[in-house]
Amino acid sequence: THRIFFHQFLDVGSLILYPHYVAPPKTAEEAATHMNEFLKAGFDGCVGSTDATHIVIEKCQYRLRQNHLGGKLNLTARTFNMTVNHRHRILSTTQGYPA
Repeated sequence: THRIFFHQFLDVGSLILYPHYVAPPKTAEEAATHMNEFLKAGFDGCVGSTDATHIVIEKCQYRLRQNHLGGKLNLTARTFNMTVNHRHRILSTTQGYPA
């Protein structure tokens, strides 16, 4: 049941949620709106912070377990690289990869 739900959620997440919540700046004016906090800190031209986030997978298939074990966690996880501004807006993200 969970596997079926997860595959349906991926469709909703990639087709509906991603375009709604992930919005990279398309023009120089849009990029400038994300630079305010960075300009104050002395980082001219910076629009966001980029880092990886690990999402734990509690019920990973056994055959995929080794691929999803990362160096940071003793748990199976997927890694997403995200760029965000300091107003909690996601500017860009990668698809998930095994941790």
